[in-house]
Formats: sequence, C-alpha cells, structure tokens
Amino acid sequence: MPATHVTVVRLVEGGWECVDDAGRRVTVPAADLAPELRSLRVGQRLAVREASGRRSVTLP
Repeated sequence: MPATHVTVVRLVEGGWECVDDAGRRVTVPAADLAPELRSLRVGQRLAVREASGRRSVTLP
C-alpha cells in the first residue's frame, strides 16, 4: 500500500497532531512511532503506511 504523508503540527497527549496532504488533521499515536522518531519537530514530514491492520510510521 502506498504511504500517506503527514506534517507534524504539535505534540498532544498520547502522540502527535499532524496534517495530511489533503489538509485533514490526524493524530499519530506515540505507540506507533519507533523510539528514534519520538523526538519529532514541528514541520517534520512522516510517511504512514498501513498493512494487515498495523500502522508503520517512518521518515519519507
């Protein structure tokens, strides 16, 4: 499945609020992030993929 790209907007309780390429606000739960991605910055882009009911969040 192709990746959806999101831009980090702000830290919220339990994760990061992001905006996808269509302008929709989404929350990426901290549990979906690998430990090396937990110190994100506002404006940073992420690639989100879903397969078999699991979400994978990586740098694009």
